[in-house]
Amino acid sequence: MIKSSEPVFAVADVRATITYYRNVLGFESEWLWGDPPTFGGVCWGRIQVMFCLDPTLQSKVQGHQHFFRVDNVQELYDRHEAAGATIVCAIENKPWGGREYVVRDLNGYELRFNGPEKYERRPTAIESLPQHVRVEVRLPSVDE
Repeated sequence: MIKSSEPVFAVADVRATITYYRNVLGFESEWLWGDPPTFGGVCWGRIQVMFCLDPTLQSKVQGHQHFFRVDNVQELYDRHEAAGATIVCAIENKPWGGREYVVRDLNGYELRFNGPEKYERRPTAIESLPQHVRVEVRLPSVDE
């Protein structure tokens, strides 16, 4: 049985990538391996993203995506926008469920952040219920 998954991204510069994930995306802690670093990672709660120094592979990953499910997607979007993240798809409700936006990191990876859908009234919605519709606030009967 699978218990977790952690991406390992090929990057051109491990230290610069970690700095971006900490300062722009808001990850809380980091670790490095080697001097200069050839491997490292960032953590945010129980989520970890790792980075492996491989400039040749990194040059071919443009548009590769990774998905993050978050609690307050609007708050995180506002934080990323204020920090100067490259937002390639603005936040919006998606037809597959959830509210989502996409950020491109400095290596070309596209990071999808998805959270609970926000209620948005449709432009075609009517102001009130039709006359023949009545709402009764009560408990249903046994027959109902």
